[in-house]
Amino acid sequence: MSLLFASTKLARARQLKRQTRRVFKFDTVTDIQWTEFADKADALCAVLPSTFSSWHINQMCEYLQSRILKAANVTLPSSTVGNNYTPKVPKDLEILTQHYRFLNRLLHSIRLLRKYPSSYSAAHEHKWSTHLIRLQNILLLYKKVFTFIPILPSSLSSCRQDNFKSLLDDLSNISKSLRGFHLLQEKDFQDSSIRAHLDDRNNNYETDLSSFIESALSRTCRHIILDHVFIDHPTHPQLLTGHKDIDDAVVNHFQNFVPIKSTPPVSIDTLPDRWSSAYQPMDDVSSSIYDALMNPPTLDEWLSTISSTPNGKTPGPSMITYEMLKHLESRTSALLLILIHTCLSKADIPDLWRQAMVFPIPKPHEWKCQLKNTRPITLLEVIRKSLVKLFYNRLSSIMASHDVLKGGNFAGLPGGSCRDPIITLESIIHDADINKNPLWILSQDISKAFDSVDLTMLRFALERIRLPASAVKFILSLFTKRINSVFTAHGSTPAYRVRIGIDQGEVISSLLWVIYIDPLLTVLKNEIMDPYVLSTPSLIDSPNSSSNLKINNLVFMDDSTLIFSSKAGMESMLSITEEFYQINNTSANYNKYVLITNSLPLTSNSTLLPITFNLDLSSLNSIPSITITPISMTTSFRFLGVWFNIKSSRDFVKKQLKRECCSFAVTIRPAKLFAKQVVYLHNTVLIPKLEYRMQVTHLSESDCHLITRSIRSVVKHKANFSRSLPNPILFLSHALDYIACTIALLSSTSFCLLHTQLLKLPNLTLLNGHVPLFECMTPKAFKAYFPILRKRQLFYLSQLVTPQGTHLISWKAYYDNLVGRRGPGRIPYWYKDIQQVTTIPDTNNRLLAQFVTTPMIDSSFYELEPCFSSPPTTKNWIVTLDDYGSPFFGKQLLVQASRGTCSIVHWVSPDCEFSPGDLIRLSPCPGCVAHTPLAPSKKWNVDLTLCTPTVSLQHSLILPTTNERIRCNTSEVTSSFTWADIEDGVRLYYSRLDFDFDSPSDDIVEALVPPITIESSAAAVFAASPLVVSSDSRYTFFTDGSLINLGTPDVSMGWSWMQIVPDAGFPNSIATYAHGLIKDNPSSSRAEAAALYAVLTISLRDSEVTIYTDSQTAIDGLRKCSTHTYSNSRLYYKTTNFKLWAIIERTILSKNLTVLPVKVKAHSGNYLNDFVDSLANTAHTASSSILISGMDLASAHDFVLTYDNDIVCESNPRHLLK
Repeated sequence: MSLLFASTKLARARQLKRQTRRVFKFDTVTDIQWTEFADKADALCAVLPSTFSSWHINQMCEYLQSRILKAANVTLPSSTVGNNYTPKVPKDLEILTQHYRFLNRLLHSIRLLRKYPSSYSAAHEHKWSTHLIRLQNILLLYKKVFTFIPILPSSLSSCRQDNFKSLLDDLSNISKSLRGFHLLQEKDFQDSSIRAHLDDRNNNYETDLSSFIESALSRTCRHIILDHVFIDHPTHPQLLTGHKDIDDAVVNHFQNFVPIKSTPPVSIDTLPDRWSSAYQPMDDVSSSIYDALMNPPTLDEWLSTISSTPNGKTPGPSMITYEMLKHLESRTSALLLILIHTCLSKADIPDLWRQAMVFPIPKPHEWKCQLKNTRPITLLEVIRKSLVKLFYNRLSSIMASHDVLKGGNFAGLPGGSCRDPIITLESIIHDADINKNPLWILSQDISKAFDSVDLTMLRFALERIRLPASAVKFILSLFTKRINSVFTAHGSTPAYRVRIGIDQGEVISSLLWVIYIDPLLTVLKNEIMDPYVLSTPSLIDSPNSSSNLKINNLVFMDDSTLIFSSKAGMESMLSITEEFYQINNTSANYNKYVLITNSLPLTSNSTLLPITFNLDLSSLNSIPSITITPISMTTSFRFLGVWFNIKSSRDFVKKQLKRECCSFAVTIRPAKLFAKQVVYLHNTVLIPKLEYRMQVTHLSESDCHLITRSIRSVVKHKANFSRSLPNPILFLSHALDYIACTIALLSSTSFCLLHTQLLKLPNLTLLNGHVPLFECMTPKAFKAYFPILRKRQLFYLSQLVTPQGTHLISWKAYYDNLVGRRGPGRIPYWYKDIQQVTTIPDTNNRLLAQFVTTPMIDSSFYELEPCFSSPPTTKNWIVTLDDYGSPFFGKQLLVQASRGTCSIVHWVSPDCEFSPGDLIRLSPCPGCVAHTPLAPSKKWNVDLTLCTPTVSLQHSLILPTTNERIRCNTSEVTSSFTWADIEDGVRLYYSRLDFDFDSPSDDIVEALVPPITIESSAAAVFAASPLVVSSDSRYTFFTDGSLINLGTPDVSMGWSWMQIVPDAGFPNSIATYAHGLIKDNPSSSRAEAAALYAVLTISLRDSEVTIYTDSQTAIDGLRKCSTHTYSNSRLYYKTTNFKLWAIIERTILSKNLTVLPVKVKAHSGNYLNDFVDSLANTAHTASSSILISGMDLASAHDFVLTYDNDIVCESNPRHLLK
């Protein structure tokens, strides 16, 4: 906006003579200033509490409010603000603007003299003498701007010879030079302002996220200026600009915009029977439940209420804010509490609290200077709102716990949620679509619901729920004798008396509306006719209909939707609602009614005709019918902000989601934001909005890919990446959930995204991304074969390297196992090019030094099952190590399970150690020192020439091969693994299981090592844990966790468990126990979960496990396992320690365990619980502690977010990555 145009706003502001007011700067208040404020308030409130208690309630209120405000004025920083527009520009630029405007005015005068020479007079000469001095000052001040400084005449008379031409030319040149300089200065100011705002926005990203979001998304608060009002009269339209005319129009509108069309009954006995019985006191509600409702609050309860109030809210007429109340000291707080006690005991409020200010805000459309296009926001006193909040907390808690309301409104009470009616409506539409049931849905619109509440009918509704008379009187006192004033451009209007309604800004108004409308909902439920019956799915036909759910309305606050299976049922309920509206002075906006039905055939021109609903006439209803045009079955309609379609089509929602993403991308793209800021906005702003709108919409992967295309584009743009960057780098395996990946790849943080899938061969999809392929291929080859590489999802050399990081995997291994074809295949040129650039010739694909990566412990060996996991009757191919540490292969021939050994037919793979990147190829052993002759048997014909050594079962792993049997003509057997794949696993398994198998006791046996699968790669840690085997497969454990030194480098988490067996021969039936440590993400709940993980890992399959714990968090986590919470990716990342809990859930499912958690009271003298607690505490320093590290835990999902390549992040990514 030009600074010249700004001057017109300033002139208009001066013309209006707007008022100013004081605003406190709470953002800059220091702790010392708050202390001074509290001390000053206490010093001013010098009255004794006993004297204060004897005063009238109005005097109490005036005394306290005046002292609090006086203390704030003296001690707190403030500024005087108004509606005057003052451009915030540097002084130099403001002076330059004034000089430029002066030159333009002078030029205009000279042009007029040149055009009308006869108008010259002595007055012009006098003005010129003044202007000449200013012109000379301008030339002197900006002499560096002008290339040539003209000599100006001392009088205008000398310029008349050429009709002012030379003077006009000189002044025009001065003006042009000054204009150019002005534009440059204005541009510099705008640039510096933009940079300052960008710096402020970046600072807000760290300190004030709300301001950051509004700035980044270019959000502005729409406002209006009531300096003129348009009266849209059909015959005499008017535009009011006068001060008094505007005040009169504003007061008349807000006092009468809700017409009073009916007179409320004197008592409920005068109502028809239907409504007289509906408003009778409820028989199933006891008045005793409200005994404590009006009790004087304690100081703790009052201070708790004050502390829960929000900061930054606009104050009421007195200008006292919540921040001031929170910082009051004991003396002032005590007097304030006496005022609160008096209000509750007298069931009344001070007169000052009945005064309020109304601030009109525009509706979503353009307001066009018409008051009907505004909404009133009522600003109430904060002390009053705090008292009402305390009363609301008490009343809502009582009503919710005793189930007082029967109408079924989903709002107003604690625990209410719009999700329940949304899911219910979706279930109804789905049921009607599947079962072809008739369905009628009518969305009603109640005009000005809160503002039309009649206080007499509100009293009847309050008495209906048996509220005490004092509570009813207190509630009604909040809305009687109210006086409001409205903010305008000229100041506040004269005060006017509010005639009807309740304040929308009042805390309790939502609950009062629910109570107010509950009689209607109860009548609709009792006089139900042709509702929609939602049947419970069953596999058998049952005549019992008790499980069926009958639904005829869904109401959330004032949003009402009627649902029926016939038109007659809809007509009956509409008749009832019209009677209620007539009694309660409520207006229904029929033009906004939305009708949807699947019971009408299309006409010849495929349009729907209006439908007339015939209503029952009565003493309360004089409307004979309502005519509504239904929407098409293919048209979507909105319910609580979520769009539905009666044919269950989701096309509209998908288009809506795509529009939201495109709109977000269009807003974000030109903004100067960092990549991490874009990610934060995506997670905080866009994702919650999309999640809400798609509550009943399930998207496929292709839908998600299409909807988020614009988001991916803008993320690449902000990260300075090419548009051709492969999309897999930008997101996780679940659509819309690329939070961690974006942070890891687009910003300079220590986060890294790792695969957690356990594959049989090196993962050839997307690894940790070391050495891009374009760096290890010739440019010509990379350009030519890039489409093929992209199709195969090959982007990094690490995808083609063995786990040790030293060899390039052979083409045959890649071709056979990942392409899925047999035979050697033709080696493609792109592979040869990579091989030529990255490997040492004639070294079996050994990588050059610059391409060798740090070897990591590969998890692929965990797919190899121990020989213990296979029944003795099954003969497997095995792999182990010989006495020299070399690989030892063979096929099981005899299994001696009792001895822990087996005899094998020895086969060899001579090249596996020399070519670790090639598949393992086995051939019969020609004879070696390990040969052990096998004794002849009558049952089998034994070939005594076979090499048949004996190996230990506990050191052997099952090796998958292409041939399960050895036949006479079998000369070669191939495995699906390379030696590089399994070497680390075999060696680690061979060494970690080196314990004596032949010496277990009769009662205590070593727990069999379960198959090491994705459920737990750390299961082998517990292999040596003793377990007393139960004959009935029922086990009992006590578990506990311990957390010490939180917040210090010495933080430690310990866990422990012990098994309980009656008559185990130990004190208090303790049979055995174990303890250990767990690393990363320290919290007490993680330590408790680790103990559960350890117990479930050693538990045998198909067992019933009873776990005693003093942690409610652990019990809640186990209960979520039964609902598969941690298998749901939407909930998975929102759970703390989600990885650990996901593994616990997978362990329970894979072992088919029945887990029964039992809560034990902590530190209650229970010996067993105290014992297991001491075990957890000693785990921090014990040498026998078993360590569970975060990277040992295999993820239940495809990716894991790590920090510093070591620490697994198990917190909600939205919170972790803010």
